[in-house]
Amino acid sequence: MRCFITGVSGFIGFATAKQLIAHGHEVTGLMSSRPHFNPLKAAGIKPVLGDMRHPHEWIDALHSAEAVIHLATLPLPSRPGMHYVKRLLIAQELILTAMLDTVSDSCKSFVCTSAVSIYGSGSNEKTEETPISPYRIAQPFALCEKLVQRAVKDKGLPGMMLRLGGVYGNGGVFGKFWTEPMLKGKRAGIPGNGKQLFSFVHIDDCVQAFVRCVENPIPGGVFNIVDNEPAPVGEVIQSLANEMKSPRPFHIPSFLFRLAAGPLVGELLLNDKVAGNNKMVSQLGVKLKYPTYREGIPALAGTLRNST
Repeated sequence: MRCFITGVSGFIGFATAKQLIAHGHEVTGLMSSRPHFNPLKAAGIKPVLGDMRHPHEWIDALHSAEAVIHLATLPLPSRPGMHYVKRLLIAQELILTAMLDTVSDSCKSFVCTSAVSIYGSGSNEKTEETPISPYRIAQPFALCEKLVQRAVKDKGLPGMMLRLGGVYGNGGVFGKFWTEPMLKGKRAGIPGNGKQLFSFVHIDDCVQAFVRCVENPIPGGVFNIVDNEPAPVGEVIQSLANEMKSPRPFHIPSFLFRLAAGPLVGELLLNDKVAGNNKMVSQLGVKLKYPTYREGIPALAGTLRNST
């Protein structure tokens, strides 16, 4: 199948592209940074250089796509505020409108990436039927879902929405805050008291969900992509430090974390984000390789040790 991925050079996009290629699919991907060009080509990906905010530069590559995965976003600043959210809202509306107007009838699966942060706070388990109340930084996800759902209804688009939990691996937010400091032998910080509950998912299981959407699409489907058991974020970070033999993580008082990371990231990482995965398992058919962080973190640590 001919697949097109926006954000293909990112943490999730690159891992998904490699797995799709391993399954025999062809992958073309949008990338915004020229230094990624050769590594993508070496992995068997056909890279297309362009800015997500200027779809006229690359949109022709979408015409022949039989499956589309939208992962692109704007680079996250060190202390994002509402100005960043507003810029991202404009960019996402622009890129998705162009993509939805361009995909042809040959497209069998259009996957829109969202997140469980779209539900807002609360330690109660959220299902896909739970009304959304997005954290401020998750407002662009809500917009993306709205645009895709409208196209499903009005145009018969084979659209699907994946609401990702906290994806852990050597990249993304998890890599920036926790994996990378530990690899450098530094102490990683735990936001607040670390008791806030997160629904996590290992990168390999996250990728499996995207591949399932390409190979067995369920038009109109909305799925939480999380493992079986929410966990206190401090417990997960401490577990990785133990496995990596890294210095003991330290707690960052909530007020200091908000001051350093900004109120939007503080809101995101200092509160509960809990979701259930019944639909992911029963309908999408994802078979978790790592049912909880207790299996996933040791595997991640082993991968990290082997890469150094």
